[in-house]
Amino acid sequence: MSAETDPIWTAESVLELARGYQPAAILAAAADLDLFTALAPGPRSVGQLAGSLGANRADWPSCSTPWWRCGCW
Repeated sequence: MSAETDPIWTAESVLELARGYQPAAILAAAADLDLFTALAPGPRSVGQLAGSLGANRADWPSCSTPWWRCGCW
């Protein structure tokens, strides 16, 4: 590509690209977590939803290291 046809990336254009990606990422995460099956019977509270998914916060690691750095996950 030549300099004349290369896109110009501004902060706003990058943010616009990210905003366009977010809805698809949220849907993919919901499908991966099987949220649609858990919500099929009807609306649920956060506690009910967490219970049906086995996402008990008491089971989370208690270390203070950020999840992307620690090996406890």
